[in-house]
Amino acid sequence: MKFFITLISVLLLATGSSARQIQGSAYNSGNWSGAAYTFDDSGAWSHCVITGNFRNGWNLSFSLTNSYKVGVFLNNSDRPVFQGQGEFEIRTKVDRFGSMYGSAVPIDDYTVGIWYDDLDAALNQFKKGRVLSVSSRLVDEDFGLKGTFKALDSTYNCASRYQNYQDANSNNNGNNGTSDTAAWEPDASDTAAMYQLATLLITDFELQDFRFVADADKLAPGPIEFKANNDNVWGIVSVGREKGDIDLKGIMAEDVATMTAKFCSDGDMALVSSSMEIEGAPTKSLRAVCDSAKDPFTAFMTKQVISEVLVETIIFDYGQKSFSGSHKPKVTENMGFIAAKFVKVK
Repeated sequence: MKFFITLISVLLLATGSSARQIQGSAYNSGNWSGAAYTFDDSGAWSHCVITGNFRNGWNLSFSLTNSYKVGVFLNNSDRPVFQGQGEFEIRTKVDRFGSMYGSAVPIDDYTVGIWYDDLDAALNQFKKGRVLSVSSRLVDEDFGLKGTFKALDSTYNCASRYQNYQDANSNNNGNNGTSDTAAWEPDASDTAAMYQLATLLITDFELQDFRFVADADKLAPGPIEFKANNDNVWGIVSVGREKGDIDLKGIMAEDVATMTAKFCSDGDMALVSSSMEIEGAPTKSLRAVCDSAKDPFTAFMTKQVISEVLVETIIFDYGQKSFSGSHKPKVTENMGFIAAKFVKVK
């Protein structure tokens, strides 16, 4: 519930005095409209919100925060439906999907935030379904979901676009945190470790016809990129992008959002994640399957803290052929084992 309370406070920021809409950030997706907002005191991007207005008098909103947490909100601007109400149970059902139950937390007399135990499953239903039915002692309404997938996707694109935004006219006192907009430049030891890890991965997975990507053709400066198997496999290796106190969960969430927005904008992304220690290194791993009609792929991602250094590996498989390594049965675990066991990190 703690991070949901954060989401609620962020939504309130959008209409309060402590947040400001970023000029030129307004965007539309069909009948949905949204915008990006900053923390007023720091000028750093705080969240993107998109809202759909329905003929039944209700508004449905999705909020994506700077920690890449999603909030779902219902608002009735004409009637104080939630006046004097506390938390209550709410049931939602999308088409033939099974019913989902959540907790509704009133934010003010007109707005309620919905908390699900499995928010990802709920959002997946919203994206794929046609009609959302909401039932509770205070709300009993149906909502057409046409355009919801594109609305959510455009909000991820909004977050990706503004995640490093900093209003130059605001006083940044650092209270809300911002990402460093300067390009990361690895030092010599980091670069050596990246080439070592990339070479070990290429060898262990028996990738063919590999080549390292030239700096001018990279997705971003800093990491080492390689392509193999007739360019159907694309690998990205990063060592040292962050050092010291590292938030693996937050970094993984941010990169998943970016990956979804940039590489799977026309499809659905199915995710299987795990957390573990590999050879003593805290590790978060992810297997993602994108069903894009144009460029479907499977992505394998690991993020680890090794000797207080962030080590990241991602392999995109556009050939959709299974491949495996020699150390562990799962691709992500094999990637993590190679990095933790054999790569020299300083």
